[in-house]
Amino acid sequence: MFIIVRAVIWVLLFWRWGDWPNWKKYQAGILFFIMGDLLYNFLCCNYSMWEHSANRFFPNHTSVTLFIALIIYLCAIILNLGHYPTSLLKQILWMTLWVVASAIAEWIDKLLGLITYHHGWNLWWSTIFMLVAVPMVRLHYKQPLWAYALSVIVVALLLWKFHVSILK
Repeated sequence: MFIIVRAVIWVLLFWRWGDWPNWKKYQAGILFFIMGDLLYNFLCCNYSMWEHSANRFFPNHTSVTLFIALIIYLCAIILNLGHYPTSLLKQILWMTLWVVASAIAEWIDKLLGLITYHHGWNLWWSTIFMLVAVPMVRLHYKQPLWAYALSVIVVALLLWKFHVSILK
């Protein structure tokens, strides 16, 4: 139920403050982030770092993931990029706000049993990942090729660090 409540909150925030008339400006960033999430689910399908728990609304991890991607990520990326500040200090504070908010949401998910961690992954790794992912979305908005190149490096490092074999 919490994931539904969170999605409703995101939709309300998006409706109120989102740059929804200009959603096409942010479409590539939305797809970039969703593609990263889907890539994780593909590469780690037999060796998950984390899994969303099934519940009465969603029968499995995949259904939860798709719901999050199509509702929450869409709203969050448009809100993030649509209000991105111009000064460096405000940019740092803005990105910090998004990382902290993501960590708090995941911490609540963990407390409620909505997410489980495996193979050494934990909330700290998720937070570190968000420290990379949040600026990466902005980089993709400004310099997509750099974002793709850096993402390949980040994915390779995470696969190596967590001993994920994509050849199985």
